[in-house]
Amino acid sequence: MTRFKDLVVILLWLAALGFLAAGPLHAQTGQPGGSQAGPLAGPGGEGTGPGSGNDPLGQAVPVPQPDPIVLPGVEGPFYPTLAPNGLQGYANAAGILVINGIFLAANPFLPDGTAWVNFENAFGKIDTQGRWVKEPRLKFLRVSEFYPNGLAEAQAEDGRFGFIDAEGEWAIPPTFKRTRGFDTEGLAPVMGMDSLWGFIDSKGNQVIEARYSDARHFAPNGLALVKGQDGLFGFLDREGRMAIEPRFTEARPFAAHGLAPVKPVGQEYFGLIDQNGDMVVEPKYSRAAGPSSNDLLALADKDGLWGFTDLSGNFVIGPKYKRVGPFGTNGLARFRLEDGSMGLLNELDQWVLEPLYLFLGDFTVRGKPTEYTPAHSKEGLWGLINQSGEWEVLPGYAFCTYRLDGLVETREHDSERWGYYNLEGQPRVPFGYDRSGELGAQGQKLYGHR
Repeated sequence: MTRFKDLVVILLWLAALGFLAAGPLHAQTGQPGGSQAGPLAGPGGEGTGPGSGNDPLGQAVPVPQPDPIVLPGVEGPFYPTLAPNGLQGYANAAGILVINGIFLAANPFLPDGTAWVNFENAFGKIDTQGRWVKEPRLKFLRVSEFYPNGLAEAQAEDGRFGFIDAEGEWAIPPTFKRTRGFDTEGLAPVMGMDSLWGFIDSKGNQVIEARYSDARHFAPNGLALVKGQDGLFGFLDREGRMAIEPRFTEARPFAAHGLAPVKPVGQEYFGLIDQNGDMVVEPKYSRAAGPSSNDLLALADKDGLWGFTDLSGNFVIGPKYKRVGPFGTNGLARFRLEDGSMGLLNELDQWVLEPLYLFLGDFTVRGKPTEYTPAHSKEGLWGLINQSGEWEVLPGYAFCTYRLDGLVETREHDSERWGYYNLEGQPRVPFGYDRSGELGAQGQKLYGHR
């Protein structure tokens, strides 16, 4: 079962073209922050590394060449897959194992013909013949996607976080307990080993002193939500000045429209403040979600029913839902009814997708809009629907999702085998190998596809 759990984690990384991110870290408000370094590694845990007396830029580990087991001229492209020994290697679309399984993690090949791999918990690059382009030296537990400034979060063996460049070298040494990635202005919230948060720039300089128990990215209005050591929330400007003094027991980040939900000290409910800290809508909401992409706010009334308000705080949708999420860039928001079913609505409160699902995605992958999204049917199986609610992949899987590269990733409902298919159900990448070491069935059209 441990191998299966590792496989699940590894396959989730295949959506990126390099190092992939994990889900975001969450503060005590429960609101998402920036990216946390995500699991681009095989089994890892406590160990030696930066901060424990060992030089992370030390000698390269002895690395055997992962010789291909077929002629070099075999037709690509090659995809990461699980080899019979339980480690990762590469196969072509016909299921031929091309590069031996010696890796704890194997990532998709990049446009330059190289792929990042984890060998004995150290990261290096190979070419399409399995030869080392960059021998693994640095050992990471986790690595995130790369940010616009060319850096990615990485977790060293001792658990500390820093930032690496595109060659996998430490650009900012791993001296932090947690990090939240860089924003478009090149600032990143980081937690020191004393568990206090501050901000650094792309060169690792501390630009805002670490003295907060939590900190989030700067909003479009230039203010960042921070939590003081006394447990109260306030908002900083980019110079590190407290623009809105900490006087809230709960708060959410500012949205693009310039309002933020906050719960003042001594108040039971959330109200709305502007960027000057003035209360423009009196506290009267029992719960509040994060920012939407439009001018509607996801809030719950005093009875706990959710809806959306305008900037004056008046409900224009509901309140009548058990839960709603903020509107995404596609102009749609998810909602959940009392029976637990989920659907999608638009800004006019029209049900674009009826509540027919136990779970429903929002037609985005890593913040980018997509034509398809995973859905969990009331029968308990997963499939893929289009924006009209039609099943593109019929519900017949224990798991199903849609990737940015256009592939459908599935796990069979009666086994632990994974597959990659196009929307017509044609296999694009083999299931890999099951526990007996036998290849999964190849070339057959799965019953679950239209």
